[in-house]
Amino acid sequence: MIFSDHQIIWPETLIFLGAGTTASLKMPTSWHMGSILFSLCEQEEQIVPDDLNFDCFSGFQQDICDLLNILSYKRMAEYSISIKQENIAKRCFPEANEEERKHRILSLRQHYDWPCLQSIGKIIKNSEKEVQDDFIQSVFTTIDTCLRENRGCTVDGYSFSTERLRAARELYILLINTMFACAWQQICTCKQDSLIPYMNFAETLGRMMQKDAENNEDIPFASRSFYLFNYSILTTNFDPIILWMVWQAHKKLNREQSCYLGSPARPLQLFIDF
Repeated sequence: MIFSDHQIIWPETLIFLGAGTTASLKMPTSWHMGSILFSLCEQEEQIVPDDLNFDCFSGFQQDICDLLNILSYKRMAEYSISIKQENIAKRCFPEANEEERKHRILSLRQHYDWPCLQSIGKIIKNSEKEVQDDFIQSVFTTIDTCLRENRGCTVDGYSFSTERLRAARELYILLINTMFACAWQQICTCKQDSLIPYMNFAETLGRMMQKDAENNEDIPFASRSFYLFNYSILTTNFDPIILWMVWQAHKKLNREQSCYLGSPARPLQLFIDF
């Protein structure tokens, strides 16, 4: 295809999801998660606190503390395991023998670098207050800048390689995803009715796209003008609730098979273009 003959088609409507979109669901905000992660990075040993700031890990507070405690080690002592860490491992892996527990701890340390992440947290802690207010994004920016330039970083005279930075990033993502998973579990267990407005919104979008497809049945199905949705979504939230509701709505509408197109007629299938 000659580029000059190619007509670029984009969605007509942009749906902008701001920070308060999922507030009624009590999903953790970036600031809330950042304050928890900031607090964890400050502590040498993790102990389940009594305050409510730890509620993003609801039901898994002790598990998170145990994980971070067995991942922790002093400089140049990656293969050293303390008696307290051995006792934690016995509680976490009761079916494993001593050698297997040691192997699991060292394997976890290789994939999730807590000392490196703590050190990155200290960089943010010593930065200006404006940076601390957006702790989550600041940590990602610091790590990603180093990885993009293929260089490590030095904190308090100690150097961290790109491999360790990647492992720290993986742990950071794990902690954030765990907070979202805990919040979602709370919704599914105690607040399912709160999802109804979001599901209705997603189903309305789906039915609008079915109607749009019917109105454009004369357009070739392989054309971008046909298969591209009339809307796109831009979100400032880390949580994927809206996208998940859209996926669920599409699944429901596809199973209903209420919209048929073409000759012979075939059921229209709605999908998400990530």
